[in-house]
Amino acid sequence: MSIIPTERQLEQLRQHLYPFVDFTPQAWAPTRELFKFRQFGAETRIVTAGTSVFEIGFLLSGLTRYYYTNSDGHQLNIDFASRGQMLTSISAISTGSPSPFFIEAMEPCSALFIKQKDLQSLSNSYGEWERLSLLLLQQLAIKQELRQADRISLSRAERYTKFFKEFSTIATRIPNEHIASFLGISEEELSAMRQHV
Repeated sequence: MSIIPTERQLEQLRQHLYPFVDFTPQAWAPTRELFKFRQFGAETRIVTAGTSVFEIGFLLSGLTRYYYTNSDGHQLNIDFASRGQMLTSISAISTGSPSPFFIEAMEPCSALFIKQKDLQSLSNSYGEWERLSLLLLQQLAIKQELRQADRISLSRAERYTKFFKEFSTIATRIPNEHIASFLGISEEELSAMRQHV
């Protein structure tokens, strides 16, 4: 269920976005009408593969995972998101095609959502929102490119080490099965790596 966000929730969002853009009062004013607040219980799907996506979310609290399901029904984690990060499928929003992956809450989460068309309208009206959209897309593209390179060029041990650097603030909150899936190894291999590190 979506509700109008409080000023405190909007201020949380503004602080998360501050490293990217410092909004003027005029550019920030429309947020109360355009953003909606939602909460999700643990193991709730926020985005479902095969469905259309029309919104972009910004996580205020909690932890989520992005994952694909292969033809055998096996889940393959591709990313984790925590406070301040985006919740959406960029490919689905940009092309109108269904989301290729799921986003699931790993623990109780709260987030602010805005419709893609409303974010586009803000971008057309205010330079701050246009810069934010470009910076977030750039950041996402760089992350995906580096992740693909890592899977090809790094050893399992190197990927393990890099994972704990990249996700240092949330790694202890992620169950072993999901870390192993992200690294492309078994839980047994993960346990063995931990004993040798």
